[in-house]
Amino acid sequence: LDVPIDMKYKDPDQDLVIEIEKGPQTLDGEKALHYMRFREDYPDRDLGRIRAQQTLIKAVANQMCRPASILQLPALVGILRDGVETDLTAGEMIWLDTAAVLALVNEKFNPYTEPVTKLNIPD
Repeated sequence: LDVPIDMKYKDPDQDLVIEIEKGPQTLDGEKALHYMRFREDYPDRDLGRIRAQQTLIKAVANQMCRPASILQLPALVGILRDGVETDLTAGEMIWLDTAAVLALVNEKFNPYTEPVTKLNIPD
């Protein structure tokens, strides 16, 4: 992700410290959350924040649509299962996640005329 500005913010009441340098980098989960929460110093204020949030969402979607990431869905479901309360089974979560990712790939990123399916994803 190419961070558009230096993001520096401290809020002791929330025990929140945001320190992200401007420029291309890989964000872990905590830094990604800080990136999404940051609201100061954008030259075009809210529009800049919205644009930055959209950029992060697209970067995450691009990362998730890589074949290697799709193959890690069972592990991701385990992480979600531990952090989200649901009555879905692990199998149902994998099916929904796979279906959602494939729909996103076909809608936004598929350069081919034939839809990408679980059966034709390259290794």
